[in-house]
Amino acid sequence: MVFFNKTRVEGAVILIHGYCSTENPWAGYPADWTNPFFFLNSGASITNDEFSQKVLSFAETNNLESYSFVGHSQGGMVGAHISNYYFSGLDKTSGGKKIQSLGTPYQGCTAAGSAANLGSAFGVGCGDNFDLSPDGAGLWLSGITSDAQSDVSYYTTTYSLGNFFGDYCSMAMNLILEWPNDGTSELDYTTLNGGTNMGNTQKQCHITGLAYTAQYLDHTRNKKMNANAAR
Repeated sequence: MVFFNKTRVEGAVILIHGYCSTENPWAGYPADWTNPFFFLNSGASITNDEFSQKVLSFAETNNLESYSFVGHSQGGMVGAHISNYYFSGLDKTSGGKKIQSLGTPYQGCTAAGSAANLGSAFGVGCGDNFDLSPDGAGLWLSGITSDAQSDVSYYTTTYSLGNFFGDYCSMAMNLILEWPNDGTSELDYTTLNGGTNMGNTQKQCHITGLAYTAQYLDHTRNKKMNANAAR
């Protein structure tokens, strides 16, 4: 009997979507990335740990030896969770940034206190999620070491700031969320004290269908994250 060993993939980038997504927001633009793998667990509301285990299983199924993460929304929390609690291909990379995130509410989202508000905030209705609430995120974050946090580089976006008449990504969500925000994640709650703040971009929103373009459609930033990814 002859056994064939499938070659292990090195230097991949795993792109992780957020809460309840039915598609990976970057999957339609593979040209922005080098050696990308687009994770998808469609329409799920799960804890950061459950999410992490699915990502690790995805990496093993695809025979990935070494990889970094780019996470949207909850996907950024998942990257930090894996760095903190699991030995993985993330630990086999060298150079560059191990975890990059976009629009991640590391300190929770004030709309996550109920299923109705969470569905409104994220544009979907998959039920409430304690890990995305301020209390749940605070509890989760208390277990994330400074070393794991230092692996994270995070980007944020908001509507246009300084507008005398006010601005918004979603007028309805501005009644629920603290200002400023991206229509889902509030700027004050996206900070990660141990991480590297890569700056805020105005006139970009969390998802499609809001007042400005979706943050993950910034191909210049996508290509920058790709170039900066640890391999």
